[in-house]
This record gives sequence, C-alpha cells and structure tokens, in this order.
Amino acid sequence: MNSGEKTPRTIANITGAVLSDFAAVLGIPSSTVSQVFRNWLNRKAAEARDILLEELAADRTSDLNVASEDDLIGVVYRYGLAVRDGTARVNLRLLAKTITGLGRRDRIFADEFNKYAEILARLSRDEILVIGTLHRYRKAEERRQGPNVSTHQFWTKFIKEIVPSQFPSDEHVIAVCCAALKSGLVITPRDFDSTGEFSTSPIMDEVAELADFKAALDAEPGL
Repeated sequence: MNSGEKTPRTIANITGAVLSDFAAVLGIPSSTVSQVFRNWLNRKAAEARDILLEELAADRTSDLNVASEDDLIGVVYRYGLAVRDGTARVNLRLLAKTITGLGRRDRIFADEFNKYAEILARLSRDEILVIGTLHRYRKAEERRQGPNVSTHQFWTKFIKEIVPSQFPSDEHVIAVCCAALKSGLVITPRDFDSTGEFSTSPIMDEVAELADFKAALDAEPGL
C-alpha cells in the first residue's frame, strides 16, 4: 500500500473513532435528561465527520504530511470541539478546508491548526461573507497596482458588490467589519484616504492560502 492510499485511510479512521460517538469522548452521561442532547451531539459530529471527509476527497491530495499521530488526533479532536460548541456548518467547512490546506502546504501541527481554528470557528456567516469578499477585492487591487494600495481604491468596489444585494446599507457592512475586528482578519487602515473603511490583515492572507471563504459559503448556502 503506498502512502497516497494509507494516509487518507488513517485520517478517516481517526476521524471516525473520535467523532462517531463524540458524546462519549466528552464524557456526557447517558441519563434520560441528557439523551436528547447526546443524540443531537452525535448527529452533528457525524455531519462534521462527513464535511471533513468530503474536503479530504475534494482536495485530491495524495498525502497529508502530519507531524505525528498525536498532532493528527489533536487536530481532529479540536475540530470535534467546534461541534460541541454548536459551530455552524459553514465554519466547520472552513476548518476542514484549513486542515487540508495545511496538509497540502506542509506538515500538519495541532498548534498551528488550533491558532486558525480559534479564529474561524467564531465567525458569523455575515463576517465570513464580508471578510472573504473584502479580501478578494484587496488582492485583486494589489495584483493591479502593487502591495501598497490605499484601502479606498477597493473599498468602494467592494461595497457596490454587496450593497444592497447582501446587506441593506453601507452601515450594516461597517457594523459587520467592526464585529470582525476581534478576529484579527480585519483591520482599520492607516492611510488618511481610507478613514472609516476597512481592509483585511496579514493573518487573513495566511488563512486565505488554506481555506477559500467563498467556496465554503457556496457549499453551505444556509437558509
């Protein structure tokens, strides 16, 4: 068996072992009162497992270079904790994409994944939409003019795409950007021309290399 066959199977086995009865992994008792929650948790864990395996299959990577089995278990367990916390499917999709992205780029270390997981698991759907779209416009402008572009040069184009198609007003978008500042993926620019506008950060550059926000939203259209 070559490594291209062995590694995905190993990941599938570990994912299944951790998430197949995640309530038991977390030590949730099998009492009558908690059984409804236990069933819900296991159902959501099964959905999360399927999302991760879908992303592993879609990535078509012949091998995911994991630093150690402990790191792999740590990554899958942290992914499972997002289920415990009620994380939405689109966030789980981003986490799964990050796992495959890390494996494609380099060895997977649990600490590195945890850093991104803490950010991505907490984003609202509106934040994912705004951050992903804003980043796309920023990178497009940088490709045209170089890295030192003013935020004002892409902010107006960005607003035109999502207002009113996605948000009723500029103020709604600004409010989402303000909420997203805590993630570190969005920053307020320093140049005078961009006062009152927002940009994406170097941390978002790192995340975008691993996970496509638009693809995650497209795969999980929601209501």
